[in-house]
Amino acid sequence: MITSYSAVITNECAAYDKSSGIFTCQICGTYVFSWTFASSQHHQTTADLLVNDVSVGSTATYPRGSESDNLKGSSTGFVVYNLKVGDKVRVILNGTAIGKFSTFSGWKLQHDTPSFYARASTNLKGSVFRASKVGFKFQTVLTNNGDVYNPDNGVITIPETGVWALTISAETSTGFDGLSVGEPHNHPRIWTFRK
Repeated sequence: MITSYSAVITNECAAYDKSSGIFTCQICGTYVFSWTFASSQHHQTTADLLVNDVSVGSTATYPRGSESDNLKGSSTGFVVYNLKVGDKVRVILNGTAIGKFSTFSGWKLQHDTPSFYARASTNLKGSVFRASKVGFKFQTVLTNNGDVYNPDNGVITIPETGVWALTISAETSTGFDGLSVGEPHNHPRIWTFRK
């Protein structure tokens, strides 16, 4: 099912069509897209971000709690992708989402901004600790402007001083896993752990 977000707050150049739920690229370049949805506790719901009908990002919520619990699950996806004029971007949904907790946004990065988007092509297992010199290896690299991400060792090399936005998302199948971000002096690290 195509997801259409009808309460449009910002729509520069009218690139997003709220009746079809499709963003049509009008200026080529690197774009960032984020989508969030929530579902009630007893529904499994998945969402994919499609570029020209090819999935480039996926998210999911899974059933949890009992029918009497008032729990909701939410999931957010984040993609950086190089687009050409006329490329079409949309979110599709398999399941049911709660409208007031569901969002879709996108913006264009400045020309020549170092950026990357990589996803795992296999399940990630084990722990990567702060003292290690490697990270989880996300093997499928869809965008790597400025060659800032090395999929061989999972390390991001920040090429210049400034403010950087780094995101990571993970869906877990059992137990509770955590995500921790640390900044020991001049060497920021992001790591995941199992509690």
